[in-house]
Amino acid sequence: MRSLILALGEMAKLEQERAAEVHPPFASAHEGYAHIQEETEEAKAELDYIEVQTGILWG
Repeated sequence: MRSLILALGEMAKLEQERAAEVHPPFASAHEGYAHIQEETEEAKAELDYIEVQTGILWG
């Protein structure tokens, strides 16, 4: 289990480094917050869609 945790930590570090190269830093905390809020709203919409489709499938 410890090796899995270490591997996941290394993967997260590599992804953070990759993302930092691809995406510039936010101009302000306000911009960062707005981006997180937008991503959260998109994720909620996707989850709503999945729940509807699951209900249809179950029915």
